[in-house]
Amino acid sequence: MTSENSLAIRVRLDFGDALRASRLYLISTVPSWPFSQVILGVIPLSLGVWYWRYLLTASFDPHDNVIVSFAIAASLCLWGVAILLMDSIATAFLWLSFRKNSKLYSESYQAIFDETGMAVQRKSSNAKYEWGFFKEILEGRSDFLLLYGKGLYYSIPKKSFESESDLTRFRNMLKGNVAKFKQIRIKVAA
Repeated sequence: MTSENSLAIRVRLDFGDALRASRLYLISTVPSWPFSQVILGVIPLSLGVWYWRYLLTASFDPHDNVIVSFAIAASLCLWGVAILLMDSIATAFLWLSFRKNSKLYSESYQAIFDETGMAVQRKSSNAKYEWGFFKEILEGRSDFLLLYGKGLYYSIPKKSFESESDLTRFRNMLKGNVAKFKQIRIKVAA
């Protein structure tokens, strides 16, 4: 599979690469607007804190159901904090998965791209994918994602390319062979 039109790169993912790829995938699939998670977390948290303060300063008749009111205020606060921590929880699960399967994720492999598709050569196995196998290509600031199913993709970090001309050649190869090519220019933090 080595022709003059082929491009071979050595890919090795670290946790930062996996995290950026995961976030790039989420940004591309979940319709959202900037800071939506923060806003959705701050609203119930603020309401809960406000209601809690109101309950502490208000005078109540002994027959009022104050205990239920404090439970509602606490629930709003917990709900807000949980929404704010969702990204941290997802990151922790990704880290645990990456750590548990570190040999699979961080094993260096050679990816060879040519006019027919992509070949992956690992120490333990080889695979060949035709261009039609990939449904969509996403290009972020530091990664390419080659999507082939819901939540399934190959992540190709841009740092894997030896030169800017190889990167441009690869981008043109993807644009010419996969119908859906989308560039996402939002900064994806790792």
